[in-house]
Amino acid sequence: MEPKVQAIAKRFAEYVVGAMLDRSGADFICGRPVLAGNADFLVRNGKKLLAIHVRHTTDPKNASKVMAQWRDSMAGDAPALAKIQNDDVYEPHLVIVAGAGETVFADDETAPFLAPDKRTALSVLTPTTSMRKRA
Repeated sequence: MEPKVQAIAKRFAEYVVGAMLDRSGADFICGRPVLAGNADFLVRNGKKLLAIHVRHTTDPKNASKVMAQWRDSMAGDAPALAKIQNDDVYEPHLVIVAGAGETVFADDETAPFLAPDKRTALSVLTPTTSMRKRA
């Protein structure tokens, strides 16, 4: 996909996720907070903030591949991720919008904050994708 089309698809995916967060009544802000690893949205989950990163894929069959690429990119951003983990405030999560928004993939921790409409199906891609340190 050429860069301009890719940028438009990303913006569209962000719009879909923002609308789903709004419909669910989630307490969220949009933007790219530097301390949250440049997340697209921050969603309040009790005392924690879920740092939601949004990606787009044209084919829903590629969702697992997009997830793996995102995890690799997060691992490559070790200093920022270490800051996030040390603060223990932001938990990075990924939401993938497929095609024209007909399928949205999220983990089981993020999915409750996303309310689909009649045009969108919500699928849980994997168990929790939290990147926090495990005890």
